[in-house]
Amino acid sequence: MLQTRPKSDYNYSYHNNKEYNQKNDKNELFNSGVLICILAVVLIGAILVSYIGQFVQINHLSYEINTLAEHIHSIKTENYLLNIKLAEQKSMAKIEKIARNSLSMVEPDKVEFVLLKNKVKQIDTLPQNKQEKVFFVKVFDDFMERIGTVQAEEFDK
Repeated sequence: MLQTRPKSDYNYSYHNNKEYNQKNDKNELFNSGVLICILAVVLIGAILVSYIGQFVQINHLSYEINTLAEHIHSIKTENYLLNIKLAEQKSMAKIEKIARNSLSMVEPDKVEFVLLKNKVKQIDTLPQNKQEKVFFVKVFDDFMERIGTVQAEEFDK
């Protein structure tokens, strides 16, 4: 047969007593304190994760910069070597060697120079007093024309 135990506290109130309210207040304070601690830990964790992420990104970008700098250096070195090779190929000694050996070219026996004058005389349309003012300019132009003119002679080797 089953028996029930005697109950010593017959408080059938629906949580209106002081003791129960004080327990709930303590539980609410404890729950809010735990919640604040959990939020603080999550916030600190998020800050640490973002800091570590930035550190990793900075290291990755630094590695890329170093790689690109090495690539630029190798391209500059290659460009320098190609410029040297181009200068060797464009040198007059190399061109003369190719002309003599590969193309069988020789020095000419006789050199003739032909001077062509395609200069059209300008008509002086300035008044007499302005022509006098530019006399020095005319003399200078005539002098420069004489220097720039090449007189060819025929000579035999």
